[in-house]
Amino acid sequence: KLKVLFEDAHKMGLSFELPDVNRSNYRFEPVTDTVIRYGLGAIKGTGESAIAAITEARKEGGAFTSLFDFCNRVGRANLNKRTVEALIKAGAFDSIDMNRAALIASIDLAFEYAVTQAANANQGGLFDMLDGPGSSTQEPALVNTLPWGIKQRLTEEKTAVGFFLSGHLFDEGVHEIRKFVRTRIDDLVDSRDSVLLAGIVSDFRVINGRSGRLALFKLDDKTASIDASADEKLWGAQAQLLKDDALIIVQGTPRFDRFSGGMRLNINQIWDLPMARCR
Repeated sequence: KLKVLFEDAHKMGLSFELPDVNRSNYRFEPVTDTVIRYGLGAIKGTGESAIAAITEARKEGGAFTSLFDFCNRVGRANLNKRTVEALIKAGAFDSIDMNRAALIASIDLAFEYAVTQAANANQGGLFDMLDGPGSSTQEPALVNTLPWGIKQRLTEEKTAVGFFLSGHLFDEGVHEIRKFVRTRIDDLVDSRDSVLLAGIVSDFRVINGRSGRLALFKLDDKTASIDASADEKLWGAQAQLLKDDALIIVQGTPRFDRFSGGMRLNINQIWDLPMARCR
């Protein structure tokens, strides 16, 4: 339901701020008449008590400055690694560090740092009096890790949010694809002429039709999405291409569907990007 509401809001001209551990609260909140701040509670793997601990720590000590500062101030009693991982994947730490891969790789280190700080505090600050770079109060650096590419970042984001929030999978190949697939889905009209389109597959399913099994899915090129179908002979031969989140290039005939009130695409050819390059 959240995905449907999110898409409806976009159609109404509303936009969303990414979830942010330094700004977001448990629920969605209006920022302006046209901007909504994403609620931390809508991230899979979080809970109301964990979010309450985050907002309370932020209220007491101000904005979090790093992953280590976050884990130290919120405390292990209120957090687990799964919650922190979900927040990172959803983009809630992007305002602190954009390298989500490095943040994920540093979660264990951040929890160890929090444990050390708690031990120091319990011993009356004995370790804090030690001089030099080896002092245990010094935050370590994030694990040196290459940032995720667009596809991995969005795929990981989807596991935490349920859909792509900060971008679109089509972004990864759009510049190359638009050199040979010039028609955008939002430009389609009911012409009955065959067209070449490209997009990302979603909501893929197979049903039993009157003349055999039929593959139904949505094709989305970020400008719009269209309901598409492929008969068993076609999708059976290209089953490895037709799956959710796959980028495909298709030849098909668009037509107006009176039942849905929108456009529908009957596909007769399918390629992935390497096959389309060769062609």
